[in-house]
Amino acid sequence: MKVVGNSVIINNMNRVRNLFKSTPKPAVLQEKAEQLSYEKILEILRKADNFVEPAKRDFDSTKTMFEYAKQRCIETLKSKNSEHAVIMNTKTNKVLGEFIGDSQCVPMSTFNDLNIDKSDIVVMHGHPKNFPLSYADVSFLRDTGIKSIIAVDINGEFSFVGRKYGLEKPKSKIGLINLYNKKSETNREKRAFLSYSATSCEDAEFFRNAKLEEGWKCAIHDTLETYIPSMNLRYVTNYDYLKNTKK
Repeated sequence: MKVVGNSVIINNMNRVRNLFKSTPKPAVLQEKAEQLSYEKILEILRKADNFVEPAKRDFDSTKTMFEYAKQRCIETLKSKNSEHAVIMNTKTNKVLGEFIGDSQCVPMSTFNDLNIDKSDIVVMHGHPKNFPLSYADVSFLRDTGIKSIIAVDINGEFSFVGRKYGLEKPKSKIGLINLYNKKSETNREKRAFLSYSATSCEDAEFFRNAKLEEGWKCAIHDTLETYIPSMNLRYVTNYDYLKNTKK
């Protein structure tokens, strides 16, 4: 599984279509999540070659944990111009693991090996070219059932997509593994995702061919604003270059 930023300049349309086709099936095949210890989770995540040991694991608050994650992402953007992902549990305020990629993506191959409830997990990662969240980023959130996904640029500005909690989150302590998998989607949400996918594909082809990177960024932003609410998700950004595009 990859969290992929829109720093990827896609070489041809077939790669875009393949990206859409290769998004994983929902992680949930079993009905209930395993109760894994923190050390067991680390053991599973560490199997990836690009796993990075967290500099700090436990935090007093979600806010300080987010600040830590943001700084880790920015440090890697500055030193290596590469994406760095931090996996956080907002219920326990623990960093579960970190991964480092390159200027185009950050693979997280062992994340889907975690047979756990992911509804309190947030993934933050860096975007070297400060693109908004990509199609692959949104697909990762949709297919894994995590709480939210965040991209930050080298200046600390962010692009965020997350769940609208309050209506569907289970009260049971033993939740479904992937509460928000495709099986629970409404027809409206499915149609919105298909439209979002098609528009993202068309934009990628047009702006790549026209070599209009800044225009592509704004198009991605507009597409997120248009379709994300219909997928029962929230989209928020404070990227400076998008301020004039806000309605």
